[in-house]
Amino acid sequence: MNFKIRRATASDIDLVQELFRLTVSTLCQKDYTDDQIAAWLAAAQGNLPQWIRKLDQQYFLLATDGPQLLGFGSVDEGYIDFMYAHADYAGRGVASGILRELESEASRNGHQVLHSDVSITARPFFEKKGFKVLHANENIRGEENLVNYRMEKHLS
Repeated sequence: MNFKIRRATASDIDLVQELFRLTVSTLCQKDYTDDQIAAWLAAAQGNLPQWIRKLDQQYFLLATDGPQLLGFGSVDEGYIDFMYAHADYAGRGVASGILRELESEASRNGHQVLHSDVSITARPFFEKKGFKVLHANENIRGEENLVNYRMEKHLS
């Protein structure tokens, strides 16, 4: 599959948030209840200044095919904060391409270990990419517990 990877800018915020909502509400349905997904989305909704700050301050990448946003990911000080792929393009190399670039950036900046807190849904992807689970996290959003995993990978 052909796609381009580029740095995100604040003007991409609407596309990023739309893809975030779409991915969480579709790909995560097999691992989280409707109530958990609603709480996850609600926690991220309405925090536009924080989203824009992350786009501006993190090494935040987009994978695009023309005007279509296929996925996005970011790394900040050796921590992968975001990694999302469009449901229609999952398993087609989008997240792998973004992750390669994030790992390269982390290495260029002297980080020997990457960390991330990944969803139940994303855990198999990260494990295939060499990440190991350190522990489970319980994230309380409203009345819902959104379990995810702290994972790490040692860069060579």
